[in-house]
Amino acid sequence: MITWNQSIAVPQTYLDRIEQILSQWHEAHRQQFVRDGLTNSLPTFDTQEQKRGTVGAKYIRLDVGGSGAWMLEITTGVIFGIKGYGTPDKKKIAGDINDSAFDGAVLYRGRFRHGRFDNRNGKAANIARYKVHCGGNEVTRKTGDVLTVLEARQ
Repeated sequence: MITWNQSIAVPQTYLDRIEQILSQWHEAHRQQFVRDGLTNSLPTFDTQEQKRGTVGAKYIRLDVGGSGAWMLEITTGVIFGIKGYGTPDKKKIAGDINDSAFDGAVLYRGRFRHGRFDNRNGKAANIARYKVHCGGNEVTRKTGDVLTVLEARQ
């Protein structure tokens, strides 16, 4: 279920993709619920653990039950973890909804994952995995343990 102020323009195809991702997330959660043997609470699962999106000016908040879980940046389609409700954690990236291979089940598996992570595929993920430092007499890029000098200044 997605709710939003109708004055915010969100393409219908985008909303359909988000509904699909919310459904995949919900089904992955339900499967784990059954595997954990919590079948006695299954009749109330759909209402207690309802997945929904709330559209804001810059982000769509993806919530479960009464709690915030993820934030989707409207302009890019990237899904971020949260630091607190309404505050995205840009160091925790679940994926990109524009990637046709992205599965909403990742939102269940990665919700309580600790540390930095980037589940995006392709160039966007590779760009995000290095850090550029501008200081002193050079501009450097660090990828893993490899330090590359991009520009030396006089």
